[in-house]
Amino acid sequence: MINQDLHTHSLYDDGTASPLAMAESAQRKGFSVFGCSLHSPQSGEAASWSGKEEEVAAFQKDMAAVKAKLAPKLHVYTGLEYDIQSVPAFDGFDYVIGGCHEISAGGKLWSVDWKRSAAKQMIEEAFEGDSGAAASVYFAQMEKLAVLPQVDAIAHFDLITKFNEPDPLYDTRSGTYRRAAEKAMEKLVAAGKIFEINSGAVSRGYRTSFYPSREILCLLREMEGKIFLSSDAHTVENVGYAQEQERNLARSCGFREIWILTPDGFAPEKL
Repeated sequence: MINQDLHTHSLYDDGTASPLAMAESAQRKGFSVFGCSLHSPQSGEAASWSGKEEEVAAFQKDMAAVKAKLAPKLHVYTGLEYDIQSVPAFDGFDYVIGGCHEISAGGKLWSVDWKRSAAKQMIEEAFEGDSGAAASVYFAQMEKLAVLPQVDAIAHFDLITKFNEPDPLYDTRSGTYRRAAEKAMEKLVAAGKIFEINSGAVSRGYRTSFYPSREILCLLREMEGKIFLSSDAHTVENVGYAQEQERNLARSCGFREIWILTPDGFAPEKL
């Protein structure tokens, strides 16, 4: 069994440790495949936690040094967590995870995962209290990742539900929400994108369940979609967080394989 964690962050964006410290944590925990993924540079409010354009080359150089230092025991890859609101720039990265952290509405970008009060304000002001409309716009933006061939995988597909516990902002069982999510999933699956099971919101205390929800995972399995496991770790302690629980969730939804990054690209491995 290959243990892999490709969605982690470092001091180059909103992480708390160097790429080397993150990679060494993965190695100590018995992982054989590790990736550190830089948040793509963004403007406005997101600039406070995303990578800096002028530091991308330094991040890639730093990652090259980590690869050389820890090979061959740990296979290290340089990743990009590309946000749909960013300018596309994919050169120098081994893999790309695509996501959406902001909704564009009313001529403004609204964060969906910064804090609950901001997410609630967005629904009330930008969508006149209609959370279904907000979800439709969010998933429509996620759907746009399907047409970008450089994007290998999909980050936290239903990130919009970050603050749904214990008092939901979104009714995930409503027809509007389900249709929007399903439409985006169909496009992304057809484009061959790999969906991550992400434990980041659980490790940081925002949720008790992983992204995406069990319902979405089961639907993804029916669509014959692909998955991989990740921690979205921002600290050395959370690298590989709850991966066995992620495996159990995947199995319970009917998945029999996960996708692992190799020198020749992503390949399936028995779950």
